Amino acid sequence: MSFEVLDSSEEQKIERPLFLTVICLFSFVGSGSSILFYGLIIMGVGIVSDIFPGITGLSNSGVKIYLLIAIFISLLSLFGSIKMWQLRKLGFYFYLLSCFASVFFPFLFGYGMPRFDVMVFVFLFVLLYGMNLKYMI
Repeated sequence: MSFEVLDSSEEQKIERPLFLTVICLFSFVGSGSSILFYGLIIMGVGIVSDIFPGITGLSNSGVKIYLLIAIFISLLSLFGSIKMWQLRKLGFYFYLLSCFASVFFPFLFGYGMPRFDVMVFVFLFVLLYGMNLKYMI
């Protein structure tokens, strides 16, 4: 009788499907550009409100809070995408939470519901990631 010793540090290497790689890359670009865009707007609002102090809408801290929350939602989406890149199901749930927040967050701040095409893209990406859950652990 022969016993084979298995090294527990050697994990079975799971290869990420090409389709999952592509949608993760799209999410990296989308989340990263959103973070950059919202950050630039925050800086721009500060500069414009300093130049034109009479514009009351820009000096409102509510705009900055809205943009900071939008950055947080984008970071949540980026974190979820990174985890799915690493084939972790937890990333899908973070991504799903960020998508839910991005759709309903503007409504809570009184900006109304997002455009239909935005909601279609959000639903499409959640669906595409959901189809790849079988590859994640």
